[in-house]
Amino acid sequence: MRSRLRSLLELLPRVVAPPSARLPANAIWGEKNANALLIHARGKKTKKQSSSKGGSQGSSKGRSGMAGAVANPAMKATVDKHFDLFMRSYAPAEIEKETLTAEQLEEYEARAKEYSKMKMAQHRAWQKDIAGKIRHKLVAIKSLPEGFIRDAAAAPDYSSFSMKRTRPSLTPAIPGFYEAKQEKAEKVVRESGGVLGGVPGMERRRR
Repeated sequence: MRSRLRSLLELLPRVVAPPSARLPANAIWGEKNANALLIHARGKKTKKQSSSKGGSQGSSKGRSGMAGAVANPAMKATVDKHFDLFMRSYAPAEIEKETLTAEQLEEYEARAKEYSKMKMAQHRAWQKDIAGKIRHKLVAIKSLPEGFIRDAAAAPDYSSFSMKRTRPSLTPAIPGFYEAKQEKAEKVVRESGGVLGGVPGMERRRR
């Protein structure tokens, strides 16, 4: 098995090695030897046909198998040098079984229980916080005056989450509400002569 794997590695057009065993540039095959794997795959079939026919014709066809493939000397030297490294990379790593004493097992079990209690307490605190926020939101919606404001606040928000929404209690914007409010404020400013609430010149800034 090892000799067969060694032969296959020598026929590879390029070997991908670990960083500690990078191959030189001259270890890559040229275009002539790029079909070496195809020759090897057809070698067995050709050899069987040649052995059944016999004679010199059969022996000449048999040379096109594994024996007929010419390996790159640089590739062969690289495979021979790093063969053990290649085999170790394919072999699974052996993990030694750890033996724990009864005292260590009790200590680890106590740590696991303590960690489980801490995570459960955090989860229950989060549930309580979310439930309180939802309850406060519903109370706030019910306290709004009846009409489109309460309906808009009670409408579920299925839009995509935005980075501007920092709280789950924020409701989606009412279309046209801000524009109507701004137009009403500007109308009051125009009627009062351009000064309202200590903010002069709003009419001039709008122009």
